[in-house]
Amino acid sequence: MATTCTVTAMITDPSQTNLLGNAYVKFRLRNFLGFVPQVSGTSVMCEDTIVAYPNPAGVISQVITCNTAISPVNTFYTVEFWNQGRLTSSANYFFNSSIDLSVAQEINPPPPPPYYGGSGSGSSSTSSPVGSNVAILPALQSGAGGLAGYTLVLRIPAGMIAAVGSKIKVGLSFYSITSVAINAATVGATLPNPVAGVGGFSYNYSWTTAPIAFTWPVGSFANASQIYLSNAVAIPVDAAHDLYVMVYLDPSHNADSPYNYEEPPWTLFGGYILGNHTNEADASTVATAVNEQVFSQVIISA
Repeated sequence: MATTCTVTAMITDPSQTNLLGNAYVKFRLRNFLGFVPQVSGTSVMCEDTIVAYPNPAGVISQVITCNTAISPVNTFYTVEFWNQGRLTSSANYFFNSSIDLSVAQEINPPPPPPYYGGSGSGSSSTSSPVGSNVAILPALQSGAGGLAGYTLVLRIPAGMIAAVGSKIKVGLSFYSITSVAINAATVGATLPNPVAGVGGFSYNYSWTTAPIAFTWPVGSFANASQIYLSNAVAIPVDAAHDLYVMVYLDPSHNADSPYNYEEPPWTLFGGYILGNHTNEADASTVATAVNEQVFSQVIISA
């Protein structure tokens, strides 16, 4: 496995004029507190930051060490965009293969900005922009497990819905990939349930939208530690229903699934349960799986 990759980007101003001169992109390695970052058998990293300057065409091209090659595990890079001495924006990324930043997916992006558009007559839309995150999920950075034969479950409580729409795409990532075998995947909805607590609650396990099957495009999961979005699945997304996403990994599946040891309330929103539970009569079984977060992203689709 390659230990380095090349990150590229054309950097411009709002008119798409290439930025030169005092513009640059800074890459900073993160999440190794208490450890000395190293590439096993190759090198020790005594500097965590590298700066890339644009060529005359406004393109930066920077070789960096892949996150999968770095010990400790679960590092990532903060990428900062600077111009005229000002930090203009930044985001966090996993880099494990060569990529252009114009198509790279951020780790745990923020909620979508407020919608201020309209028809030109002062009216505004109530639908969310395509690509908006249904709910903001924490970064997956605490462990990995080969969950072959298990159903991965994500519950998005109605109170956490950050974007509404009628179609979604589900993002998953794996690493230490030999073969990814997703046997079945569905998404369903119930009336809202309590976010935390046991006893004294009346849980709504009846489906308001029965599980709907969805798939991933052919060629997905070719690269480790990269989020792949499913084909779009039509389901109402609003703040009046809990969503349950269920993905059954076939017993032949051979790839690690990242998961999070976050404390509540995140631990109540995702998890895994033995067997295929993608088409249950109600949500009572999959609700017992909510103990660790195993999903990467759920976004509004066109």
